[in-house]
Amino acid sequence: MVVNVLNKPLLGKYGYIMKKILLVVVFSLISGGGWADVPLQLKFLDLNDDGVVDVSYEYDDQGYFELVDSNFDAKVDQSHRYGKDDRIISSKTDDDFDGFLETSTRYERGAPKVTWVDISGDGLADLVFLYDRGIVFMAKRFYKKVDGGESAQIGVVDFKFGYPLGKEKRKSTKLTGQEFHSSMVPK
Repeated sequence: MVVNVLNKPLLGKYGYIMKKILLVVVFSLISGGGWADVPLQLKFLDLNDDGVVDVSYEYDDQGYFELVDSNFDAKVDQSHRYGKDDRIISSKTDDDFDGFLETSTRYERGAPKVTWVDISGDGLADLVFLYDRGIVFMAKRFYKKVDGGESAQIGVVDFKFGYPLGKEKRKSTKLTGQEFHSSMVPK
């Protein structure tokens, strides 16, 4: 076990899982490169040895999907799409573990380009993060009619070097939730 100067595990309670992942990465590097190059392509991993698949891979002619159960409840919490070059293309995640993959990200050359979150569960983006070369520069949130008000609102926060420059600024809008979603989410 790797320990620090205080004689405590550096990898914490996930040390066992990290060792398994490290073994898979080392094996893939020794065998000649990326995940897709592993002989008899990797199909699944049981990270905590409970007999239930925690990470699985589904391959097709365009690349592969990585499906992850990150809280060990036997449900997919993360779905990542990779190309043949092992670069991530898109992701969907269930960040609150309610069984709904509410957060989606599209990547460009391996860096996030846009992330959208369906906070209300209606299938439409309520919160959108925009990135420049992988660094967030703006976030927009759609608010349905607020407190019985007459119109919906859009809140905007600008970022610099990935940090917010100030508080959210809200403005009334005539956009519907569907129109906001369509204008922000790539097809």
